[in-house]
Amino acid sequence: MKLALVLAAGSVLMPPVAHAQSCASYVGQVVAPRDIDDVMAPFRAIGEKGEFESTDQYNSRKSAAIAKLGGTLIVRKAPEDRKHLLYDADAQQLNIVSYAFRNLGFNADALFGPGAPYRGVMESSYLNIDVVIKEDETVTGSYSASNSYGAKTQVSKIFRRTRGIFESKAVYGKDALFPAAQNGSNIAGSIPMSPQDAMRLKPTLQLAFVVAPKAPYYLSALYDYPSTPTIRNPREVKNEVSALIADIQCGLVLDPTNIVLGGFETR
Repeated sequence: MKLALVLAAGSVLMPPVAHAQSCASYVGQVVAPRDIDDVMAPFRAIGEKGEFESTDQYNSRKSAAIAKLGGTLIVRKAPEDRKHLLYDADAQQLNIVSYAFRNLGFNADALFGPGAPYRGVMESSYLNIDVVIKEDETVTGSYSASNSYGAKTQVSKIFRRTRGIFESKAVYGKDALFPAAQNGSNIAGSIPMSPQDAMRLKPTLQLAFVVAPKAPYYLSALYDYPSTPTIRNPREVKNEVSALIADIQCGLVLDPTNIVLGGFETR
């Protein structure tokens, strides 16, 4: 796996971390969730240290970006699949399966694995407390290619971006994000709701995480996979994995006007 350093905002300034209110206390509040790209934008804008820039000047720019994060953030996430929002008509409640919040795998190895640019910066294993917030692909070009047998194909060049939140290495055997989901039901929490409201709201519900940013705040890396296109998989993929480093405190369920309908404790 080929890896390249993009940016690391180091521990320059440690803003005070506000202790989260209980997750249930968010219910009924109107919140202002932020897009993960907006949260990461100041760090992307920092870039590398300039040739004619002192270390103090560079650290000052990083400190300004860190200070803007504040104590806690609410980061929006679209449900990964609305089939994981399950209405129970008998109990008149909407059950939120944990997979709606966290089902896609976050490739922490790109940041912390063998040969990765941040190896040893944070503890990481095959069990991590992390979530994917956004992932998308863009076709950046194509070219004709053939194999040794003369078979020809058109290879697409893909740029895949994954943005997520990384907290830490998980305790072995307890990698579920929501403690309530560890009882075998996989239900992170439930929201009392009439059948009429459930039918109206289910197609438009959004999710969010309450998080407290922590050092080193933001890490990003590039890697190529698959680096060798084949006839069966004629794609040349460059991956960018970016992480907001933060403690994940709550999972929220929001209506279209950003009123919190449910707040569920995380580990």
